[in-house]
Amino acid sequence: MSGDAGCQGVIPNGGLLLGLTDIERVYFHKMAMEEMEPSEDPDYPSWRREWVPISSESDGFHGKFLNTRTGSIGSWAEGSSPKEGEHTSLFAFFQDVADQLEGGNASKTAGGHMRDHSPEDEAIRLWARANGYLVNDRGRIPAPVREAYEASL
Repeated sequence: MSGDAGCQGVIPNGGLLLGLTDIERVYFHKMAMEEMEPSEDPDYPSWRREWVPISSESDGFHGKFLNTRTGSIGSWAEGSSPKEGEHTSLFAFFQDVADQLEGGNASKTAGGHMRDHSPEDEAIRLWARANGYLVNDRGRIPAPVREAYEASL
């Protein structure tokens, strides 16, 4: 994969969002590799038809994919098995990206020190899911969700 693919600088830590041409190219490359060298265990292939690549590191050997059957986001890395379900949705993936862009790691404070997640944050996440809100497992809880939670008390 070329170093000029995608939109450089969009995803922290060197990740590139893939353009449509790159999505197609990476997808067909990964499918061809799976067909030429099928995985030993058919339940754990190196690539599935329902996986659509959405981002890649500049080296092209690591990236993220959207599982079109489940809506979840997973990752691939050359030399290891793909990991499914790293983010519950494309929304959760981009929420995590937004958190990283706002201040580095979402679990760090402005001074760069690790912040303990409060028990209240977990309660808000549980309430939000039970009431139809989409929230990430980590990172910032969106203000409208926090406000709705507080209004429900």
